Amino acid sequence: MKGWYIPARPDQLTGESTAWFASFWSFCSNYLQQRFDNDWCLSPEQSISLKVGSRTVPRQLIVRSSVGKNNITPLPQNTSILDVRTPPPLPVDIDHHDGLNIFKLPLALISCAPTFFRQNPTEARAALSTIQSGSDILGRLLESGQPIVAGRLAGAFRNIRKRKNSRRYNQDHESSWL
Repeated sequence: MKGWYIPARPDQLTGESTAWFASFWSFCSNYLQQRFDNDWCLSPEQSISLKVGSRTVPRQLIVRSSVGKNNITPLPQNTSILDVRTPPPLPVDIDHHDGLNIFKLPLALISCAPTFFRQNPTEARAALSTIQSGSDILGRLLESGQPIVAGRLAGAFRNIRKRKNSRRYNQDHESSWL
């Protein structure tokens, strides 16, 4: 990409991926900040992964921005950035993680795709286990009126043996939807 350089050892073979993967997150942080200013946030799924410590480089990094162009920017080593024209969360719902704008965990769990829990069970369980109280998520669920998401999260908490949280979701959910 013109104007962007990644330092590599001079004796490194052409096509070697080490330098790229070692600098991926730093590059993305700088590139996205320059391109979108503060009007961007990584996807809820990627936010969860980073929040629980997974620094695995995705094949395609999905970025939300109100000035996104629904465009794929190809990057080295078969990676890319997809910028989606979707407003990022409000600033109060964004965490800053190593220069990256990510969803705060409760909103990320509510906003992520249902397949995330099946495709990334370790990361999902790690994220759920950091939630101290059901009220961290419950208020958001009630205000957004998402009964399917409430059921999915109640099941996920039950799955990791946080029955106290899942019972509270079910009780509050049932009374609020009647």
